[in-house]
Amino acid sequence: RFEGSVVDESGSMLSATASDVGYTPGLDGQALTTRPTSSIVVRHDAALDTTEYTVEAWVWLDSVPGPGDYYGVAEKYGHWRLRIDPGGAAACHIGTRWGRREISGGAVPPRTWTHVACSVGGGRQMVSIDGATVAGQSVFGVVSSTDDVHLAEDADTGAHQLPGAIDTVRVWSRVITDSDWCTLSGPCRVP
Repeated sequence: RFEGSVVDESGSMLSATASDVGYTPGLDGQALTTRPTSSIVVRHDAALDTTEYTVEAWVWLDSVPGPGDYYGVAEKYGHWRLRIDPGGAAACHIGTRWGRREISGGAVPPRTWTHVACSVGGGRQMVSIDGATVAGQSVFGVVSSTDDVHLAEDADTGAHQLPGAIDTVRVWSRVITDSDWCTLSGPCRVP
């Protein structure tokens, strides 16, 4: 949630900064809106150094990326990246000892709140949309990173801002399964 500011509500109280952002009604209170020059950075913390995790967010896309473009959702450079690829495919990129592994699938529609997630653990990498896995593959040698987390943009370039809004971004230190989503989301908003 983004109740007029970018604050970690998890209890970990991670430090975050934001510039050139706005706020709009979201799923649960306010959501964060971005512009082409927006920047949202959560400073590195040891709590984020895990090789089994789930990164999730609710997104509202004003449009889907065209050919050769993508929108950042959440990224810890060299460790994990959740993004929206051309045509609206949800994508999960992770760092391994042998290089980056990428998967994508499904389609995030424009102009509606959609839940997206990237999960890694138990030798599997998965991407899900609205609580259902849309792509998965085996993966080993997952690495961690001491870089900061960037929201709604690409950590490499500071570009590829998500046009629309983002809400309820969470990073879990475990794999969240399809059957877990309704329990964790409070009132079941994830089908």
